[in-house]
Amino acid sequence: MSERSFDLFAGRYILGDALGSGGMGAVHSAIEVATGRRVAIKLPHPALAGNPNVSRRFRAEARAGAQLDHPNTIRVVDFGGEDGNLFLVMEYVAGVALDQLVVEEGPLDTHSAVALVRQLLAALDHAHAWGILHADVKTANLLVQSSIDAPLQAHLIDFGLARFSGERTHDGDRTLSGTPEYLAPELVEGGAPTVASDIYAAGVVLYELLTGFTPFGGGTSDEVMQRQTEGMVLPPSLRSPEQEIAPEIEAVVMRALELDPRNRFASAAQFAEALPKSARVINGPPRFANGSIVSAYSSEAITRERLRRALPVVATSIGIGEPRLIAPLRDEVRRSIASGNDDAIVKSYLELVRALVNSHMLAKAVTELEQGIESLRLARAGSAPAALWRLQLCLAALYSGLGNQIRARTAASIGREDALRASSSVGSDRAGELLARLARQARKR
Repeated sequence: MSERSFDLFAGRYILGDALGSGGMGAVHSAIEVATGRRVAIKLPHPALAGNPNVSRRFRAEARAGAQLDHPNTIRVVDFGGEDGNLFLVMEYVAGVALDQLVVEEGPLDTHSAVALVRQLLAALDHAHAWGILHADVKTANLLVQSSIDAPLQAHLIDFGLARFSGERTHDGDRTLSGTPEYLAPELVEGGAPTVASDIYAAGVVLYELLTGFTPFGGGTSDEVMQRQTEGMVLPPSLRSPEQEIAPEIEAVVMRALELDPRNRFASAAQFAEALPKSARVINGPPRFANGSIVSAYSSEAITRERLRRALPVVATSIGIGEPRLIAPLRDEVRRSIASGNDDAIVKSYLELVRALVNSHMLAKAVTELEQGIESLRLARAGSAPAALWRLQLCLAALYSGLGNQIRARTAASIGREDALRASSSVGSDRAGELLARLARQARKR
């Protein structure tokens, strides 16, 4: 129980426990005395009380929440001031932030990921129709409700950075704002939020739900943003090969994350329409790739200590050397080669490369893959593993991320030949998509 519990607030609310906290303020559960209904009250942090930028964000969120009326957003039911500080009263949603679930459990299965993103896109389409840009779409701003018998329900929250059509930009809003990992490249370069930048952020959310990682996360904010503008996104099927992400879903993700906003989906509705129809509705809690199911939600369900323990080992380095996870993965590669199991060999190499990519050691990942592919081809003398195309396409994507488009196209072409030789339609489709993206990039140069 928080020390603020059961305080009478603004003369009409009984303030309860803290539900969560962000950079600008904290959200508390509360009971409206007159009606007995449960609500959520957002208050600025005491140190930020009276800060004009914080006040502007509260007012923006109140304005957006009062205008929007959609199952995948949260309505604002009251807004005012108490002792000189603003407060925001919203309908109460018994859910948990999606980013916490991904940290705790890892990536979602494809159907759950698509179902949740489809709802996010419905909320964005509704907001855009009202001339409202969210400008801070991320998994931390998605609350998810579930019950055993009802469909998953996602709610897009925190419109504090929202931009409204026809409204001039305030001096305080000219600085770059938002979460670096979800910022579209044009925002990093100083552009204003647009429908296209919200769509990019929704693409990052889908990528994260499918793989457990954002495309360019890790390191300082400056490093993340530099990668946003310079690097090609590593396709999710190569980032998390064990997920078996369908080529048609991967193509949707990659289009949403196009560097040039003109090449993305024209609207959130168009983005949603491109997602597979078979994943429209999912009943019950989200299923995670590791087979676990979260069956009951509350804002207290996932503790800070559990989150701390769930942080990936790959983030812990020894001095300036490689992350601790790398050496065991190299050992696994050696064991798989000794076993002669082709699938195990390919999977172990992809796991090693993913760990290096997650640590943003792209050059080392390229070296590992080049050596591995060459060794496998020489050792097998014409009978290379049927899934070798996976390694070859991964190599192509890494070359592109390093800016070597010629080698990227060569590697992708070889990967397509490997896929055709192995009679893999999935491999040839992915190779074709990668070659098409590389060709588009080449035309822009």
